[in-house]
Amino acid sequence: MRPNLLTQDMPRLLLGLAIVVAACDGSSPAAPSPYPDVAGAYSGTVVLVVDELGQEPINGTMRIDVTQSGSQVTVSGSMSLFGETEEIGTVTGTINEAGEFMFPGDSFVSEAANDPDCGEHGVTMSLVFSDGTATFGQVVETAECGQFRLNATLTKE
Repeated sequence: MRPNLLTQDMPRLLLGLAIVVAACDGSSPAAPSPYPDVAGAYSGTVVLVVDELGQEPINGTMRIDVTQSGSQVTVSGSMSLFGETEEIGTVTGTINEAGEFMFPGDSFVSEAANDPDCGEHGVTMSLVFSDGTATFGQVVETAECGQFRLNATLTKE
């Protein structure tokens, strides 16, 4: 009598099928995030230029800490100018695929206010992450004191 190959090989066949099913659990491999990974600490130089006052640029340092979950990014840190270090407020916004940080709401991007010394002013800010570098820019346009520009180039630590 000839052995039944189906019954004889059934345990091996079932084991092989179980391994294949376990390996192919129906889920797809996770797609890579379209957002650049920008989490970490960055530090570098900051330069303040005040056009109307005709003074030389003022150099300082800046450090930011960045946390990220998908497109949501939180930035905090400190800046040193004139020999004094000040904390930068924490801000949470989103980042796009190009690494551009979107400040939340219009109040951060273009803010109009009235300063007793310089009069009405508007603020524009940008923060862009690219290849381990964060580039920050802030421009303050005032009615009486002219333009103030703050630029920082920070490198990921």
